[in-house]
Amino acid sequence: MIANRVATSVTDACAIPVPYFGGVRVALIDEFWEVRGDALHDLPIRLSDLDPGRAAALGAFLDQGPDRRLRDSRHVHAYYRDVRACHGMEFLDEEMGIPVGPEAIWDSVTPGPVHVARDGDGVVYVVMQAECAWDEEHGLQLVWRDGRTLTRVGPYDGGLTNPGTDDGNRDDVVYAGLDPALSTRLEAPVTDEVTGDASEKMRAGIPVFSGPENSGRNSGFSGGFPDRENGTEEKGR
Repeated sequence: MIANRVATSVTDACAIPVPYFGGVRVALIDEFWEVRGDALHDLPIRLSDLDPGRAAALGAFLDQGPDRRLRDSRHVHAYYRDVRACHGMEFLDEEMGIPVGPEAIWDSVTPGPVHVARDGDGVVYVVMQAECAWDEEHGLQLVWRDGRTLTRVGPYDGGLTNPGTDDGNRDDVVYAGLDPALSTRLEAPVTDEVTGDASEKMRAGIPVFSGPENSGRNSGFSGGFPDRENGTEEKGR
């Protein structure tokens, strides 16, 4: 997330419905910010402001529905598990419940604004800045190459791809885990099972959620758009 950043609100002029998240409307913003005083402000744009290449990538992204999101669940679930384990955040079990399988992790995600960026090689990416219950400071960044394939998941830092490694094996890494065992790739799923025994937690009275019927949370699937507080990263998108 970005320090001193002021998020735009959703208006008819800049909102787009995102089928990937069940049609929830989010703001379409420019890939750069405007500096006003000591704050960075998102710049809402219209679809007509996109050049043909970026418009095509956004169109491909908007062609994806909830079924595709569910197939992508393992990457986001790995991010949650990594944060919980590596930072000793077992208290999250009581605050957000324990997701019963990867698909349930979306109950703790609130979709946010979307922008379309092009890297130095001309590859176009659709980027969403979302919120997540397990890392409120850094949030959740989702990046789709050409608008079609989810290729990067993790805390929001404005980057479009995962950093390379000496062996060159990160080209297909989607979530780059603090624990390498929790890293995910485009094809191979993570091997570990859900962290914790859900049935034991339920017997102990700790809330466990399993689907969109989960209540008491500002889920992104309600159609709302959050007012977001921002973290401490440099301007980078």
